[in-house]
Amino acid sequence: MTGRAAASRGRSAGRVTWRDMIRLLIFVTVATLAQAVAASPTPVFKVFIEEAGVYALSHEELVAAGLEPVELDSALVGMSNRGKPVPVLIEDGGDGRFGPGDTIEFVAERLSSGGLYYHEYSKFNVYWLSFDGRDSRRMTTRSSSSAVVLSEPMPLERVVHREWDRLLIRIREDDILSPADADLWFWDKLTQIDAKPTSITLKLPGLAREPGSTVDLRVGVRGISRPHPRQIGDMKEHQLDVALNGQPIGSGQWNGVQAYTIELPAIDAALFDAGSDVVELRVPSRQAANGTDAVVDVVMLNWIEVSYPHTGEIPGSRQVRMSRSAGSEAGPGPGVVEARGSAPLVLYTVDGERVEPFITSSGAPGDGGALTVRFDVGGADDFFLTGGDKLKTSRIERDRPSDWRSPQHQADYLMIAHSRLIKAIEPLAQFHRERGLEVVVVDVDELYDEFNDGIFDPTAIRDFIAYAYHEWQRPAPQFVLLVGDASWDTKNAEVDDRNYASWVDNQLEEGPRFPGRNLPTYEGRPAANDRQLIPTWNYTSHEGHSASDNWFVTVDGDDHSPDIAIGRFPVVEPAEVEAIVAKTIAYARDPQPGAWHRNALWITNESPMFQKSSDDLAGGLVRKGYAAYKVYPSSEEATNERHQAALQARLNEGQLIVHFLGHGGRHIWRTGPPDFRKNHDLFTLDHVAQLEPTNRLAFVLSMTCYSAPFDHPNQDSIGETFLRVPNRGAVGVFAASWRNSPSRSFSQLIIDGLTTPGTPVGVAIMNAKRQTQNRTLVETYNLLGDPAIALAVPQESIELTVAAKGGGARVTGRVVGARVKGEGVVEWVGKDLGVVHSERVKVKGQGFAVNVAPDLAARLEGTIGIRAWAMDGRSGRDAVGWWSAPADDAADAPGPEPSDEPTVVDVD
Repeated sequence: MTGRAAASRGRSAGRVTWRDMIRLLIFVTVATLAQAVAASPTPVFKVFIEEAGVYALSHEELVAAGLEPVELDSALVGMSNRGKPVPVLIEDGGDGRFGPGDTIEFVAERLSSGGLYYHEYSKFNVYWLSFDGRDSRRMTTRSSSSAVVLSEPMPLERVVHREWDRLLIRIREDDILSPADADLWFWDKLTQIDAKPTSITLKLPGLAREPGSTVDLRVGVRGISRPHPRQIGDMKEHQLDVALNGQPIGSGQWNGVQAYTIELPAIDAALFDAGSDVVELRVPSRQAANGTDAVVDVVMLNWIEVSYPHTGEIPGSRQVRMSRSAGSEAGPGPGVVEARGSAPLVLYTVDGERVEPFITSSGAPGDGGALTVRFDVGGADDFFLTGGDKLKTSRIERDRPSDWRSPQHQADYLMIAHSRLIKAIEPLAQFHRERGLEVVVVDVDELYDEFNDGIFDPTAIRDFIAYAYHEWQRPAPQFVLLVGDASWDTKNAEVDDRNYASWVDNQLEEGPRFPGRNLPTYEGRPAANDRQLIPTWNYTSHEGHSASDNWFVTVDGDDHSPDIAIGRFPVVEPAEVEAIVAKTIAYARDPQPGAWHRNALWITNESPMFQKSSDDLAGGLVRKGYAAYKVYPSSEEATNERHQAALQARLNEGQLIVHFLGHGGRHIWRTGPPDFRKNHDLFTLDHVAQLEPTNRLAFVLSMTCYSAPFDHPNQDSIGETFLRVPNRGAVGVFAASWRNSPSRSFSQLIIDGLTTPGTPVGVAIMNAKRQTQNRTLVETYNLLGDPAIALAVPQESIELTVAAKGGGARVTGRVVGARVKGEGVVEWVGKDLGVVHSERVKVKGQGFAVNVAPDLAARLEGTIGIRAWAMDGRSGRDAVGWWSAPADDAADAPGPEPSDEPTVVDVD
């Protein structure tokens, strides 16, 4: 180096150039990020996958999902699924740092459940990726040696499973004899009157068609028709014929309505063309044993599965799952797989081992340069061959840490909400905190993470509630509120009511699907399938599946009685939650004072049995001092307009309780018998919407068939509308999600609890269910509303005495234990529970008195008793009382239960 050059370099070394500044800035930024990563909690990611295969996860994808854009120690990368470590392969270029351009490879399995091919609630399996050294199991990578050429390759087999969960059927509880019998979702409906067979196209790439090669074909079905034994004689109840490319290849015959698998005899592989084969399925028309009628035979297609011999040919960079053929053994040497492809092939076992091939021959000129390779798979039976393709994950989410599985918590009230509704429910949580309850609001996604490894399933919710009940600090939770709607359809992208059966046995032959019904849908959402925010549990009754939130709170013992009071807000929008919260808080904090606190509205039809039950229930409440208003329309009337006006007027003036007993459906209360020609609508969703704004809200007991099936994917219901409509309607609704025969005694238990001062509505319902033996009622009736509020019942009682005075009478009332200054009313009640005579009274101190003239007393001799109501003008607290006339014995002779009435009738 010359002296000039050395001097020049010395001067340069003393200057700070702009390049030096950029390098320094980058160094400081990276160092700062690294320090931030070290100081912050190590990120964890949920990786969602839909199908089985070999996946590659890039550093860039993780950065987009929230990973800090810095290099991490590859040794700390770990993965797990359902609590078990998953081996991964880190492609980091050998520098031991996971950063830009690097990938993580792993083998994943599709999500299934309960022996079913598809999971009932979710299509995504969830793999957990961490960077803290946990679950840091590595995929073994090894090369196949030349010894593989000394062994005979194993015959390969590929399984193609085709299934489309499109149609929902209804199953009785006694028809479920195995886990497979509980499957509600099917591909197609086949009947003996179908004009043409059901055709399914199969593609079997790589089919080995050598002489002697055979293909196995299985068809999963379920018979749902129930022919009479006299009709079928010695025949089987069900038959399904199968043809391949127009040629018959076999059939299946079976009895019963359980899941059944048709296994056809081995089929010559030469009958397949491997490109586009058509399997045809047909239910044949069969003559009944009497020789005149046709056998009604309805079969649901569930799935079709083909096992076929594979050549080992892998097209391009494709990824193919295969297994060693049934009956083949590895022998004393290595298990050898031979494959051929135009791209470099690699084998991955399902247990997480990567095997490099041994090349046995290269392609001849003109064959595209394909290579024939062999793999030493050892004892592996199931593996993926890939020409380089890796599957892409469905989505990646950075986990938000939570610690609900900790015994350090304590809560009186669990509010479990979908994330989009948490902000909207917070005012209700704060309201209950101010009343002295310890309330926690829980994001339901955190429960899936902690109690079901991130997988969407209602069992996670129940397991959390059970954990809080048993493991959290005492006192245990008393209330649960589910904030979000549910949907029974987790399969279809769009809602079509023709995909859903409404009956177990009826309407089976009506078309390729089901009849469907054009009923009111949620406003603005006619086909959107987006209401599954908080799933419910499907209880299988004699009439099929039904939504049951009761299951979530059966956490102590193995019975079906609830241990915690539970309710639900079945909505999807924050504004809907806000509307329910607003009227709930207004009702519970400062209910409008007035005589409506003692009002009860009783609605039924012309059935003597229903009317007797309704009268008995009303009479019992009247004899506690409550007022009864009855609407009992007759089917002989040409229109219900008069009764509809009466219902709206009564609801507008304010009712404590509304009790409907009779025939109903999703969107209606009806009058008349279960006959479409004679019954007609009494009250519908439109009538609810037309109610006047008020804070004198009713609690609705809708004791009829499915007036609140909140799990329907897009159809509204009268029960949901009563709760959801802002500033009117109901503060709570107790109604069924499916068909049932309501019980008078069940209603009586609930009403007794609801009218006990200070008793939360959820507790009243919980206690009634504990005393009810009918499991269908316990499971299918749900509370829509806040379980922790009490009704605005009169808080005080009035003692009434009647004494003779000068040929007339003197009625004296005393408010027990309270001083009242205000007004009241004394009413004489007739046998029809109507008011025969009334007197307004001034109340001072603790009482009041009414003198009855002799002529009036004579006219009132036929009444069953005297009712009184009084209210303090300052506090708004009120009181009720009752005096029974000596001849009043109506309450001693209750009528028969209405369950003898054929109430299990669809009137939609």
